[in-house]
Amino acid sequence: MPPKSDTKSKSPEEKMKKSSGDGRKSIEFKRWQDFAKDEAVEVMLEILPKYFESRGTLNAADGVQSEDDVQSEDGVQSEDGVQSEDGGEKSRTARSTKKKGGGVVEEIWRKWKERLLSGAEKGAYPTDRVNDLVVQPAKFDLPLLMHLLCRAYDRGNLEFKATENIELAAKLKKKAEKDCEVKVISGRVQRLFAVKAASAFIGRVSQVGQEVWRGATKGEPAKTLNIGIVSGSTVQMVIDALCDSKDWYQDFGVEPGTFGDVAVFALNVCLTQGNMLSCNANIITHRLSEKMREQMLKNKSSGRVKPYGLSESLVVVHEERYAVDNGSETRKIIEVTQPGRLKENPTDQDLAETSLHVVLTSVGSKDNSIFAQFQEQFREKNVHRLNNNRVKGDVLYTPINEIGDEVVIEDQKNKRVRMYSALGLEALETMANDKTKAVVLVARQEEKNDSKAEAIYAALFADHKYASMLILDEKTAMNLGRQAGVKF
Repeated sequence: MPPKSDTKSKSPEEKMKKSSGDGRKSIEFKRWQDFAKDEAVEVMLEILPKYFESRGTLNAADGVQSEDDVQSEDGVQSEDGVQSEDGGEKSRTARSTKKKGGGVVEEIWRKWKERLLSGAEKGAYPTDRVNDLVVQPAKFDLPLLMHLLCRAYDRGNLEFKATENIELAAKLKKKAEKDCEVKVISGRVQRLFAVKAASAFIGRVSQVGQEVWRGATKGEPAKTLNIGIVSGSTVQMVIDALCDSKDWYQDFGVEPGTFGDVAVFALNVCLTQGNMLSCNANIITHRLSEKMREQMLKNKSSGRVKPYGLSESLVVVHEERYAVDNGSETRKIIEVTQPGRLKENPTDQDLAETSLHVVLTSVGSKDNSIFAQFQEQFREKNVHRLNNNRVKGDVLYTPINEIGDEVVIEDQKNKRVRMYSALGLEALETMANDKTKAVVLVARQEEKNDSKAEAIYAALFADHKYASMLILDEKTAMNLGRQAGVKF
């Protein structure tokens, strides 16, 4: 529902006098048009809340329809959904109608015309301007209503939210046969997906964090919540949404004032050419840390936020990883993320240990991802080897096959190599199975050949569980459902 304006609406005469300095003077026609449209928005904001409450909700899932029932895939003949404050409970569709004697659009038109004519009669502006702009009800239809909705949004009077496909999420969760929360975000709009995913992620950070900070006994030093961030465009999208928010409590329902100490770790080394730089884990980690610090200070938290970047070679020879892990800077990170690797001959149990509490990651498709670009560097041997092992994608920039097992890759000298990461699949799976921790996996199909369904299926629906929360867009969710044999 459009939020009510906090400020009292001014009369047309007051607005015009303020803009022109003299209520009786004519103003430039473009400015007059803008003013008149703002008047229409004011009228719309008076009428629509009552209309929503009595007849239905403008909703991203249901949409706005004209008499011809012409509706876009996302609903409102644009890619943005409009959702009521109640979270998008399913209700009757609000319809734009041209029927004689009724309809919300015609009601807006009538009151708009009355307000403009009233101002003209009082000398606020010339009557001919009203006649130039005010159209007949037959022409005051859905396109103009949508224009006014957009104008209301620009003015901050209207809030747009994504809705969730709860039914599809439930089917995927049941098919996975694992204890994993699944969220499917409706619509195609990247920004709405990012905001919804950001809300779920920071909500889980707060939930896990409260248990960590509360766990320190009297006399012990304050405990730190350890967050791991993996490079990726979808992960970047989520962090961007957090950074764009001015108030986490208002936008996401979390209270930064209750946060304690936080450490944020970049978990992998990433490519840095072109647009890959912006989704580099080091940069994302820094941005999240700065925003979290800002929100905590604003809400008078005494907690501290410390970021940790990862500076190593993009690719390391497996036999040399022990030496790399024990480097002076890297060791400080590995002590938290996967301490078992600091042993020269770690056991499987050693490698499963981690002090991380929350990880935000995605998956890469085998044909279109940062990991796929890495493979170009070793095309002759690696691509052949990966094809033979039926790689379905990557998690933590580690290639996995159809059942989620890691696939070994080699360089031209037949040496086993890997993209360097401060966290391995063994420890990630431990986290995903620990109810006091969280692995949040976000995935969205950005291009036609960018389906991540095979990688997600291998990561969660086969022999392993690499996530405890799965956040998908509908296209990816549908592709995953087909991969998993879900009946629609």
